[in-house]
Amino acid sequence: MSGAETRHGAIRIWFFALPANIRGFIWILLSTFSFMAMVMLVRHLSDRYNTGELAFWRASLGLLLAPIFLRRGQSLFRTRQFDLHLVRNSLHFVSVAGWFYAISTINLSVGMSLQFTVPLFTIVLAILILRERVDAARGSASMPRAGSRLPSASPVS
Repeated sequence: MSGAETRHGAIRIWFFALPANIRGFIWILLSTFSFMAMVMLVRHLSDRYNTGELAFWRASLGLLLAPIFLRRGQSLFRTRQFDLHLVRNSLHFVSVAGWFYAISTINLSVGMSLQFTVPLFTIVLAILILRERVDAARGSASMPRAGSRLPSASPVS
């Protein structure tokens, strides 16, 4: 066993020994930093590359990470609804390209504030497309978060 494998095993043991809420907090921090780094890179590179190219390279990075998930087996990638996954991923690519375009053209603080309204759109689209049943508890859970962002997104400011 090499030194790198030993360190990786020690980190893994340390991480999984932590309480679940602390592990979740670490994942949230890592997600926040990677999200922030992506926004900064898109903002910086949008002068030299168009939106489609930036979205392509983001998707390519995801393909580079696929072998990590393949270690768990190919069953992770099997589906009976390939056509729906194809539509979903196509819409996701267009959405990412639109988001990258917005990052490169509008005030960054407004763009990030609008990002907090995503749960509202998700709820509405889940009701309309997936026929999801949203009760008062689920619907009201995202109202304070999204509602607190609307004043900062007003065109008057």
